[in-house]
Amino acid sequence: MSNRQLFTIQSFKNYIYNRCKTHCRNTNESATFVDYLINHREDWDCFLCKTNLIEILYQNNIYMNNNTIVDHYHIYDEGKGPIRALLCKSCNIKEVKIYADIKLGISYVQLLNKYEIKYGKQFLNNIELYYNERGGMWPMDTSED
Repeated sequence: MSNRQLFTIQSFKNYIYNRCKTHCRNTNESATFVDYLINHREDWDCFLCKTNLIEILYQNNIYMNNNTIVDHYHIYDEGKGPIRALLCKSCNIKEVKIYADIKLGISYVQLLNKYEIKYGKQFLNNIELYYNERGGMWPMDTSED
């Protein structure tokens, strides 16, 4: 991974906890997410594109990609809401654009046509899964008929 930060396990926990506290109103949820993340390395990849964001190397040092975002659902005042997952910066930007299109009432088929070339159907399927599993909304019928 290029452009990455080196952490010990404890400094990594502190860093992620502080990032979570910045975005989430519930500090208990922040602590729970940090513990979850340490114990679930399968979630160290971007939820949407599956790019590796975090890895442990020799002597339990953790390397984190500088483009790692602690994504959260913007449902409360000041944009603070429940933590959803780790995303890369690129996918976080794409997710915001697609979410805006959904709020404008664009149909699933229109989304497929609009984003097929740039992101592909698998990416849209991952976003649907992301909203359904991790909070947010996917308020449309996803059948292509």
